[in-house]
Amino acid sequence: MKRLIPLCFILLTAILYPGYGKDCSPWIKAKLDSVSASYTVTEDGEFKWEYPVEFAVDGRTQLVFINSKSKDFLSEEVLEIWSPVYSCDGALSPEIANMLLADNAEHLVGSWEVKTSSSGISYVLFKAVCEVETIKKMFLVYIFYIASTADELEKALTGNDRY
Repeated sequence: MKRLIPLCFILLTAILYPGYGKDCSPWIKAKLDSVSASYTVTEDGEFKWEYPVEFAVDGRTQLVFINSKSKDFLSEEVLEIWSPVYSCDGALSPEIANMLLADNAEHLVGSWEVKTSSSGISYVLFKAVCEVETIKKMFLVYIFYIASTADELEKALTGNDRY
């Protein structure tokens, strides 16, 4: 029994903290190039695309980041796609935090996430983590949904087009 406890801990850690899988750069680059997207690759290897929000009559764009490395989660290979929306010094206001939590229930794909930098700036992003083969099949649908969802909240919260 004593031997089982460390083994269970190791297995649980492997399940809860996925490791990095494959480099998805070739197929992501091919998908972006096929639509003549203007993108860059960050130091972290993420594709950064200033996506033109298609339904915006005011020329709005929305940054979308696509992680070039998949992650292994259980028996699946997953990929993260996210878009920044809002930032503030310190913690989010309770009103914004509660609104994000409530709005998460409305999305079948993706959710709101808050990241805090070491300097104390809170960033709100809309992020989807999905199985790689599904993203390959529906790449532009995922990008459109993530970008348009993020842009809609950015416009509602700030009225600006910062991201």
